[in-house]
Amino acid sequence: MRSGQPRSSGKWASKTIHRPGVPLGHNGCVPHERPELVAPPERAAAAHQAVAVESRLATLRFLLENPGATVQELVPVLGISAQSTRANLAELEAAGFVTTDAGDGPRNGKVVRYRVDRERFTTDLLAFVAWVLR
Repeated sequence: MRSGQPRSSGKWASKTIHRPGVPLGHNGCVPHERPELVAPPERAAAAHQAVAVESRLATLRFLLENPGATVQELVPVLGISAQSTRANLAELEAAGFVTTDAGDGPRNGKVVRYRVDRERFTTDLLAFVAWVLR
């Protein structure tokens, strides 16, 4: 038995007090009141997604300090596989935060250099911060 926890007939006593007129939630407790969440704007959500995963954030930081870096340069710094690095870069490129010198054609066998579109990334990240602080 944990100290400080009340017991009632062999079961943990409920600390929930039902208020008359307040409907019970699905588990028999009074539901917590919380503000309705409104989804962030699409570009703000994309910026949040870009920085939500440590390896993508590290990729962005490295590219901001080393524009024109290649996958081969990123892999040892990030400590993840080349396949995971390429997947991160593809997601960041699809979001418009990273550009390449490779164009739209096939990239097999080509050395591709990556850069962060600093203006777009900054604008979208600030839009996310503004949405959070609204």
